[in-house]
Parts: sequence; C-alpha cells; structure tokens
Amino acid sequence: MPRHTLVFRTFIPGATAESLFAFHASVEALPKLTPPGARVEILGPDVEVRDGALHRLRIWVLGVIPVRWDARISEVTPPHGFTDMAERGPIRPFRHRHAFVEVPGGCELVDTLEFSVMDGVGWLAKAHFRAMFAHRHRVTERVLSGAAGP
Repeated sequence: MPRHTLVFRTFIPGATAESLFAFHASVEALPKLTPPGARVEILGPDVEVRDGALHRLRIWVLGVIPVRWDARISEVTPPHGFTDMAERGPIRPFRHRHAFVEVPGGCELVDTLEFSVMDGVGWLAKAHFRAMFAHRHRVTERVLSGAAGP
C-alpha cells in the first residue's frame, strides 16, 4: 500500500505551547475539534495524554457507519507535543504527531499525518484529512488566538 504524509501548519497568535498542549490533551476539546456532521464517541475510561494510554473511540463515517478507532499515545513531550498511532481502525498504519512550536508572537500548531491506504483511495483519504484538519485548525485558532490558555 502506498504511504502518504500530510502536514498541516497554522500560526496561532498569542498562544503558547502550554496552552496548545493543554487544549489538545483535553477530552473536552474532542467535540470542538470534530467537524460538523461528524460524530465521535469516547468508549474507554483512559482519556489522559500520557505515554502508553489507549484512547478508544467510535467514529461515525458519513454520519451513519460506526467504526472503532483505537489510538495508542506515545512520544508525549509536554508542552511540545505527542503522537497517536492507530492500533485499530480503517486506516493502518496511521501515525499523527501533534507538535506545538513557539515562535515570536505566538505558537505554530503542526499536525503531521503518516498513513497507508489501498491504491486508488489515497486521494479520498487526503481530501478527508485536509477538510478535517482545516476545521481543527480553525477551531484551535478561534479558541486560543490571543489567549494564554484554553
């Protein structure tokens, strides 16, 4: 299967790595970061962002097809970021690195996705992730722009 890498970057004025880490590590952020029309349900009690945590989710594809998505948290380096890797789900391997890079005047949010999908559907996965992360970055900017915290 072909491997794909997508990188999404957004400058968040006035934000800090600490505020971005706290927001993205918060279970309360998940509904805010979920695009309109999509639905995500947290299935397990382990919602902490710490090395080894297993986040268990149910995601409704196209709003009607329930899919399990289990992601293992690793490479937790507060306040600079963390990684989640799919252990169960429709796209594997799937690696998502959340990075928070302080720059003059704010912080840069950098999401790096690495994944493999079957030949012929890479364009569909990329389009889906581009729309999803455009939404996630808009929400993060709206919530944290000019803020010292979430």
